[in-house]
Amino acid sequence: LIGESEAEQLAAYLTLLRRWNRIHNLTGLRGEQALVERGLVDSLRAGLLLPEESQVLDVGSGAGLPAIPLAVVEPRRRWVLVEPRRKRVTFLEEVRRQLSLRARMEVHHARLEQEQGPVPLITSRAVGDIAPLVADHLLPGGAWVVASTRRWMQDIKRAGGLAGLVPEDHVEGPEGGWSRLRRPTAGAVSQAEKGT
Repeated sequence: LIGESEAEQLAAYLTLLRRWNRIHNLTGLRGEQALVERGLVDSLRAGLLLPEESQVLDVGSGAGLPAIPLAVVEPRRRWVLVEPRRKRVTFLEEVRRQLSLRARMEVHHARLEQEQGPVPLITSRAVGDIAPLVADHLLPGGAWVVASTRRWMQDIKRAGGLAGLVPEDHVEGPEGGWSRLRRPTAGAVSQAEKGT
């Protein structure tokens, strides 16, 4: 359950997002209902797939979805938001300051390939062609939680994985969902190659 202080922070985030989105087009989500349901609630749904790791790299953070809502409701995690576009970085820094998230969130004006790795956990809303980069930045046994559809996850399962990442779990939402893929450990890879 979300406490009163977390609810206030999430409301403040939505206010900032609405204000900045009118000028800088941070997200394609338009209208209050879309921002709440497809932005905020959908981001919190991604939290159902997050393993215990406390360090998270959010790639292509854009408007801060899912990282900012999750940083608000899960204070034990340390978030690094990676965003290559300057205006969006400025927005993320403003949210970090106004929501008092400095202790649990950093913002990097960079691309994933510029980040040092490997890390235990990566999140992203975009899939695109970043799977090989994500795989390279994950520790063995590390997980990628990515916005997806059930069909995408089924396709990945049929293909036996994506860029060396193995599909593990999926949570469905009204307009899509989130999937968790894992980079196998060395032992798991050798067992898979042996057919065991």
